[in-house]
Amino acid sequence: MPANDECPQLNSALVDIFPELGSPSNAKKMKWLKPNSRVAKLHATFKQFPIRHVPILETNPGELKALISRVDYAAMMTPPTEKIPIDRLSEEEWRDVNDFIKDTAGKPISEVFERFFRGETQKLFSTDRLKDAIKKLSEIQVDGQNNINRRYRTLPVFDDNELLVGMLSYTNIFRAIQARQGCEKFRNKTVREIYKEAEKLTTLSADKTMLEAAMLLDECVFTHIPIMKAEGSRIVTGIVDDLTIATYQHPLLLDCFEELSLDDIKTSITDENTVKPTDSVGDVIEKFLTITYPERPTAILACTKDNNGEFVLQGIVSYTDILKKFSSWRDGNNQIQNQEE
Repeated sequence: MPANDECPQLNSALVDIFPELGSPSNAKKMKWLKPNSRVAKLHATFKQFPIRHVPILETNPGELKALISRVDYAAMMTPPTEKIPIDRLSEEEWRDVNDFIKDTAGKPISEVFERFFRGETQKLFSTDRLKDAIKKLSEIQVDGQNNINRRYRTLPVFDDNELLVGMLSYTNIFRAIQARQGCEKFRNKTVREIYKEAEKLTTLSADKTMLEAAMLLDECVFTHIPIMKAEGSRIVTGIVDDLTIATYQHPLLLDCFEELSLDDIKTSITDENTVKPTDSVGDVIEKFLTITYPERPTAILACTKDNNGEFVLQGIVSYTDILKKFSSWRDGNNQIQNQEE
């Protein structure tokens, strides 16, 4: 099997799997901002480019000061106008929202997102091993001192001279798994082998409120909540994630949105954004990759259908489930190969 078709080794350096991380020309394409860049520029960067995380540096090469994600941004800002139910806000409340946006737009990123500049920010080096990158992308990073729990879905990658040479996302690893013939056995596993079963999931019914979902996500370690047709039902109608909740949870709008139902804000499920338990891991990875930005999910529901054509929840598979299972599978294969040698 050609070397470039081999399934990525966990101990391989990132630059050996993703050659672009060793390319100076790739470094020139990186989007990054300075601590004193205005929030308006951060907004424009998220809006104009298909990225979920923006590194904050004084210079490049230079020290990573912070990493701001779309979830971080959504949690600080008021929702975009199209996300606000117009009939819920009075004229005075609309003025408050407009004034907040006007006042915040001109402030430096380091002031508005000050909490993310404290403590250590996760990053990778192009010489790091794939297994270490998977670990950082899969686990929640707990900063007890600053009361911040974060999950990084993308991490900046630096070379040995502290030059930002790339961004590594779970989607990059997924594409490598899909493209390499040597990963075929992993891709052929079924969704049922890797998902979290419905019985082990925390769900909410569609009539529950945004604030109830927000409290769950704040206090627990998961980032997605399946939305059920009714309490105790196995019929699932949608899903909400941390980005959706962060978008609506803002001090200015707390009173307006406290009774906003999950039915109003959920992402409704369809054949296109769900998988069946019998589908292959390759099939579910393809769903993660083909649902276009910014709707690209970080978790997908596994469902069957009842006689009425309604979706019955069987489980959920997140990008972290796939990364962890791939790491475990690849590690097991390595052990078998070593024993044979």
